[in-house]
Amino acid sequence: MDDQTNKFFDVVQNNHARSVDDRVMPFLKAEDPGMEVFPMVNNFNGTDWVGDITGFLNNPDARAEFRKEVGIFLSSDHFRGLMVDFESFPNSGQKVMLPC
Repeated sequence: MDDQTNKFFDVVQNNHARSVDDRVMPFLKAEDPGMEVFPMVNNFNGTDWVGDITGFLNNPDARAEFRKEVGIFLSSDHFRGLMVDFESFPNSGQKVMLPC
């Protein structure tokens, strides 16, 4: 979310990652506290948990695009991992196994 406009934006655009934080990451790099930052992906739209992600979870092409964009983003700042926090979605979407 853009902290100036409070609007969501696509983090990966045209196969390039857009900076999501111009304050914390530069500060951490300057201070070098020896900590890792793990960005989080969730299904929260700023107001509510978006429960209809079953279509995404059951779509191999959508999952492949997600993995590609996550890889682009994680490599943009040498992140070592990602936290995924999907909540409030139907049981039919919970049985899907996401391949690595």
